[in-house]
Amino acid sequence: MRFHLAAVLATLVVTCAAANDAKLVANEYCSFIFFCNRKSAKFHYDGKTYDLNASNGCSYPRHIPGVYEICVDWLADRGHFKVHGEPLHCIDHSKTDIKGCGDFCNVHTFDEQPCRRGNS
Repeated sequence: MRFHLAAVLATLVVTCAAANDAKLVANEYCSFIFFCNRKSAKFHYDGKTYDLNASNGCSYPRHIPGVYEICVDWLADRGHFKVHGEPLHCIDHSKTDIKGCGDFCNVHTFDEQPCRRGNS
């Protein structure tokens, strides 16, 4: 009986770890007047990568299977995405890499995290 319980727990751990693999990587280009463009982004989901507009607010991608809404709140450093038949998926801003690419450029990474109360 103990062996079966351990096998079930190990399966649950692997399944939960595999479910949190979504990531949004957004390029931010800012001019000298501090106008920033965050439209160029890659959304990593279900083992594939998709181009995405990561401007503040929500977008409704038709090219990502199962995903029907992706929202980014840059001021709150978080966002979420919705998949048909699943609970809300949340992403949090986890890292910023400063890159030299002309005027000013950052690469922001949002990783999937468990949703907390107050997520948008």
